[in-house]
Amino acid sequence: MTEAKGIRKGLLGLLLPAAALLAADFAFAQEAVRTRGWAHSDFGRLVFDWPAAVGFEVDAANQQLTVRFDRTLESSFGAVQQQLSDYLVSGEIVENGRAVRFQLKQPVRVNSFANGNSVVVDLRPGQDATPQAPQATQTTQAAPALGVRVGEHPTFDRLVFDWIQPVTYQSAKQGGSLTVEFNRPASINLANVRGQLPAGVSNPQSEIRDGRTRFSLQIPENRTVRHFKSGEKVVIDILKGEAPAVAGAQTVSEGPIEPVAETSPTAEQPVASTDEEAAASPPGTAEGEPSSNASADNPLSLTPPVPEASPVGEVTADPQIEGAPAGEQAAEASEEAVLSEEERARQEEERLRIEAEDEAAQQAAIEGNLNLNRPGDLSVRDNAPDEEGPAPVSLTFSWPEDVGAAVFRRDAQVWIVFDRKATIDLAPLRQRGQPLIERIEQYPNTGATVLGLRTQPGINPIAKREGFDWVIDFRKKPIRPRNQMTIEATTDADVGPQLLFPTTDPGGLINLFDPNVGDTLRIAAFKEPGYGIRGRRVYPEFTILPSAQGLVVQPAIDDLLLDRDLNGFQLTSPDGLHISAVSPEAPVSSGPELSARRLFDLESWKHGEYEDYLEAEQALYRAITEVPVEKINDARMDLARFYIARQRGPEAMGVIKVIEGEEPNIATRPEFRALRGAAKFLNRDYQEALGDLNDPRLNGFAEIAVWRGAALAETEQWQDAENNFKSGDSLLLRYPYPLRGRLGLLRVESALVNRSLQSADSWLKELDRKPDLLQRGQLAALRFYQARVAFTYNDLDTADLLWRDLAEGKDWKYSVLSQYALVNMNLKQGVISKEEATETLDHLSYQWRGDGFELQVLRRLGEIYIQDNDYMNGLGAMRTAVTYFGEDPIAQGIRANMLDIFRRLYLDGEADRLPPLRALAIFDAFRELTPAGPDGDLMLEKLADRLIAVDLLSRAATLLEHQLKNRLVGEEKARVGAKLALIRLIDGDPQGALAALAATSFPELDRELEDDRRRLKAKASYENGDIDEAIKLLAGDISIEADMLRRDIYWNEENWAEVAKVLQRLAGDPPEEAEVGMTDEKARFVLNWAVALLLNSDDDGIALLNDLYGPAMNNSSYASTYRFIATPVESGNTAKLQDTIQQLANSDMFNAFMNNYRDKLLATPTSPGGDGLEDFSPQG
Repeated sequence: MTEAKGIRKGLLGLLLPAAALLAADFAFAQEAVRTRGWAHSDFGRLVFDWPAAVGFEVDAANQQLTVRFDRTLESSFGAVQQQLSDYLVSGEIVENGRAVRFQLKQPVRVNSFANGNSVVVDLRPGQDATPQAPQATQTTQAAPALGVRVGEHPTFDRLVFDWIQPVTYQSAKQGGSLTVEFNRPASINLANVRGQLPAGVSNPQSEIRDGRTRFSLQIPENRTVRHFKSGEKVVIDILKGEAPAVAGAQTVSEGPIEPVAETSPTAEQPVASTDEEAAASPPGTAEGEPSSNASADNPLSLTPPVPEASPVGEVTADPQIEGAPAGEQAAEASEEAVLSEEERARQEEERLRIEAEDEAAQQAAIEGNLNLNRPGDLSVRDNAPDEEGPAPVSLTFSWPEDVGAAVFRRDAQVWIVFDRKATIDLAPLRQRGQPLIERIEQYPNTGATVLGLRTQPGINPIAKREGFDWVIDFRKKPIRPRNQMTIEATTDADVGPQLLFPTTDPGGLINLFDPNVGDTLRIAAFKEPGYGIRGRRVYPEFTILPSAQGLVVQPAIDDLLLDRDLNGFQLTSPDGLHISAVSPEAPVSSGPELSARRLFDLESWKHGEYEDYLEAEQALYRAITEVPVEKINDARMDLARFYIARQRGPEAMGVIKVIEGEEPNIATRPEFRALRGAAKFLNRDYQEALGDLNDPRLNGFAEIAVWRGAALAETEQWQDAENNFKSGDSLLLRYPYPLRGRLGLLRVESALVNRSLQSADSWLKELDRKPDLLQRGQLAALRFYQARVAFTYNDLDTADLLWRDLAEGKDWKYSVLSQYALVNMNLKQGVISKEEATETLDHLSYQWRGDGFELQVLRRLGEIYIQDNDYMNGLGAMRTAVTYFGEDPIAQGIRANMLDIFRRLYLDGEADRLPPLRALAIFDAFRELTPAGPDGDLMLEKLADRLIAVDLLSRAATLLEHQLKNRLVGEEKARVGAKLALIRLIDGDPQGALAALAATSFPELDRELEDDRRRLKAKASYENGDIDEAIKLLAGDISIEADMLRRDIYWNEENWAEVAKVLQRLAGDPPEEAEVGMTDEKARFVLNWAVALLLNSDDDGIALLNDLYGPAMNNSSYASTYRFIATPVESGNTAKLQDTIQQLANSDMFNAFMNNYRDKLLATPTSPGGDGLEDFSPQG
């Protein structure tokens, strides 16, 4: 069946809600821990995000990295291994869930530290070494605290070490690592430093060694560092542009740390320079940049040059960008805000500090003490804002559909706006927002949800998405988006100049009245997460406010128009906007959020609808034959894209292979690998598809997240699939049918397997909006998943209706899946009996063969049989599953369950409830389940004993013969051999008994076991007619067992004199107090002794016996019988005496040896290896 391969995944998800009803809940102690990884230029970073702080230790040795925690965890490492493929080979959880072990690809040096609830491990190429301890423990208690201040400036980032006593220092920059070493010990609060660091600067470390303090940071490799002293303070500036041309500046190349002597501040002097432009700029101002003393009161004017062919002509007014971030030439500290007097005082104090430090920088330049660490010729890396670790406060807004959002700060208030109207329960948000969020209110709006929040100073939002859910994190960071949205300035023949904000799926437009200011803002909600505006942008007719998400416009004219179409949003005016028709902003894509930039234009690639297929295909083939030779591969790429958009995986792969053959180097291009990965997916080659789609260069694209999620779902890596799908949800919603149907159904299944029921339900509703666009199999899958969701929500009537329709439908795959679901649901509800369930499941096991569905049916069939105590059929169904699917993990679990059932039957005694022959039949049918070692031996013996108890001696002997032949050695074999000999003696086969003993003979056996085997051999020899051999074997044996066997032999041979001797020994001495009587055991021996003396006509012996034992026997339970035998015989009593003697001879007391040995040897050991001979209770 062509669809057989896909049914397995549908079944896996089906079992999850069914299991919730059919099985007991299990509590797991493991904590879910997110594991992340990044590859930096000279190190790799591994992060474990715990839900709460955790103790840990890290060890790297023998090409292994081990991270141990003080609690158990569960996590997945697939994405980490791909991100850190230069360092890690494989990862697994070990040590009972308390450690993670990675195999290393190369020797590494390790550094680790805690960042809130996260554990961070940095890997650098080098020799294995024991990692540094977390930095919080590396400073000594005796070291004084050293304050470190961090500030962001337009052209540089500054760190100030507030020393209060003279200090010398050394500074060095190696690649992206900056190190400063001081000649005094000091304790640095790294958590405080880490919280202040600007974008691109990360990983502060500090240690004290030999009385010196060593401080290090990771910075972009292309940044120049200057350093100088301001009084006793040490100032480190990380420049954002080119190194300044400063007279007297000492250039320090990358290399070893160079010392800087202690200096004292001197009076300010003019800055010497050979260049007027350089002299006009203070130190730290890059050439061509505005002066660093520009402020919010005097905003920077960055007017882009107007091209000669400007389509606008006289339009020359340009935007003023207030407070743009680093890289956009201004700081965001100029945001309009309501500041308290305390805050203003603090800012004034900070301004004075900065001025003093800048003056010190100029003085250091004059004196030649301004040192620069310049970057080498290294590649430039984009650095996203440092947002590692869990956010202090995170608010989640769960939506049932795809909604757009805008998030921004205006003055003292943060606004969160969604383009769908809903009433929000504010109580839990207020609780979760403490202490950073001081107030949350919902404001009325006719078509949107509007929330206003007051936060502590410096706390700002960051917007992201998880599926349809919007998550707003709050951190002490400037307000800025993760990704700068694209802004394009163009001109239109009708409306003149306009600003465009392109997006592939524009959200809603909202008018927001701000009661704090008294005006109305125009807002465009974006569905792509993290796209907003960096910095305030002032135009003549309007101002664009900075935002973390979405577009926020403050109009300055009444007729400003904010509109949208399928391509995004437009800002226009009837009279035209007074802007330059150039692009004031380039698209930006940075940070961990995924770019919404499309890599696949599937709608265009389709070239029409279903009925246009042949015409479009022929046109693309004609293009290949008509284009110039150098364009043939481009035409072939168009054909491959057409096949991908049409879900023709094999055809697409055929074209792609031709392209690769003509142009081998094309496979190194990331966009080609993305296309090839999609083609491999459509060709059902999912592992190969992941190989292409996991190219690190494709990270950061929502388009790739969609296809990765689909391939991971097809390979049943459900958690990773869900994580990828969440990142690409908004993009997948715009895919054309039927491809949206196929990938969307995988999205639903991923959500169901991960119990994300809300996401699954939302996607089902989305796909059900256009059911006519789904293929027949996709529509059946949609209904099947709807039934599963209904079943999970306990809407059994809906689930039953949907599944019954599918069970009777024409789609064979979902017909059998639905029948299976109905069996489980109806069995749980008591609608059908177990017999009816097994009958249906047995039928289903033949309806769909060869994949995971058959395996699941067989497993369920076996489970129900076992629940009904039908072990033969239950184990039979399970064995079929294991035989057909032996390598499958589910089949291996079934095999383990079979072993457990077999153990319960034959070790724990459950088979005792079955008839012996049925228990034997099940054992014979599934003998391969017998465990190796002592447990298996004990199992066989127990079953043999059960057969002996019901006189199935030959079957018991057969079991033991198999055990002796195939399993046992040494003393254990000798013990079981004695048991087999006894069974054969009981069964009247003395020769077989002798053979069993001979075949299991070993030297130096346990003394007691050796004696038992010798006595059994004597019994077998006697039964075999060799009396002399029997007596010889018993020679010198004065045990009770040997005397009882002698008595039986002599009695049967009517050697009454020897019988009397043996019984005299067994009877022992007469009791000292006759009135107490005798025990039954002793009395029986005396009674038999009297009989032997009587039969031997030994009147003197009888008289002596009466003298010694008569008084005690008269007080025993055998008194009357003893007097009858021991009294001289009267003529009338002769016949009666003979009858009594015969009865005694035929009683069990004259088979005592065999009876005792039967009890003794057939007592199965309570534990493997025991001899079972501990208790012996002789009978008279």
